[in-house]
Amino acid sequence: MRTARRKIGIIGAIALAGGFMLSAGPASAEPAQPLSEPGWCGWHPGNDSHDPGRIEGDPTNIRSGQSTMCDVVGEARAGDGAWVRCRTVNGAGEAWYYLETNGRVGWVKGGLVSMWWTPMDC
Repeated sequence: MRTARRKIGIIGAIALAGGFMLSAGPASAEPAQPLSEPGWCGWHPGNDSHDPGRIEGDPTNIRSGQSTMCDVVGEARAGDGAWVRCRTVNGAGEAWYYLETNGRVGWVKGGLVSMWWTPMDC
């Protein structure tokens, strides 16, 4: 009850000070800002085993880090060739490959890449 009186008091004060002004604001042409990616996204390991591989998923997101929480920095298609630089396992136990394909360098989840050799660890 006390909260309701306080709200009515505030509304009354606003009404006395110049009336109500309800507005949804102007429509924005800019898209909503995405949540920022985790701080560990963006890691670029120095290892480069330069192993040939092939993208299996269609489409496959190339990411800034070894998680789906990291930003997408490019896209590849099934059958695209790739140079796999290294492999790591993230905190969730998922294998991720740091690779280059179609002029983009980034991370691709393990099940979306096939290789002829086992790349070095990152």
